[in-house]
Amino acid sequence: MRVVDVRTSKANVRVRSAAMVQRIVRLFDSLPIVQPGLVHGCPPDTIIRPPMSIRFLSAQGALLARAQVPGSFAIGACAPIHFRIGGHRQKPLSGRIYGEIGRLLGVRFG
Repeated sequence: MRVVDVRTSKANVRVRSAAMVQRIVRLFDSLPIVQPGLVHGCPPDTIIRPPMSIRFLSAQGALLARAQVPGSFAIGACAPIHFRIGGHRQKPLSGRIYGEIGRLLGVRFG
């Protein structure tokens, strides 16, 4: 993996720095899988940010993996992060990475 594209309707950033790409990959590697079960009691979203799309690309530009991060401030089953590797759907992830990626890159995405 050599390039990470981070996009929302408000900002687009292409990350080529090997160190920053690794930090983003480690951030995703640290996320827990959403635990299965009945979803209930999700808090209402009063502030919605635009959804974030993160594409992990090879040096040649081939899509290796993709994440869809909701703009919601909720986490877990209430706002799962959908993730695909090589086009294959993975179990949804949980975590507050929207703001973390913005802080890493010094960009306001929402």
